[in-house]
Amino acid sequence: MGGVVTIVKGAFEECNLLEGVTISSNAFVVELEVDSDGDFEGDSDSDSEVFTCRLVILDDGITALSNATQMIISPERLNYISLPDLLEIENTINTIMNGNERTTRENIERVLALIKSRALFEASTILELALW
Repeated sequence: MGGVVTIVKGAFEECNLLEGVTISSNAFVVELEVDSDGDFEGDSDSDSEVFTCRLVILDDGITALSNATQMIISPERLNYISLPDLLEIENTINTIMNGNERTTRENIERVLALIKSRALFEASTILELALW
């Protein structure tokens, strides 16, 4: 799996056989802890929505599922970002997703743009050092 996958609340509630989602790179898992409809797509202004982001470092290739709505962001370019930078991005994602001035969809777009710009910076730095 690579890219972005959204798993709505209760999607695998009746399935006891599925333990997790296979990932092919480092990933950020953003969970919506409190939500009325379990959907990332809404334009809700509800103060009861709390997003948490956790960094999943590729080790066994599986990230656990939960009963919360989850968005798994796992582009291969995350493998090129250093661990301290990944931790900084994780904190920034928490700040962006819990901001009340934009819709959830707009916040997700900001998170994806952040990851893309950081990965491009890392890749260009590596290229520059190789050419030097």
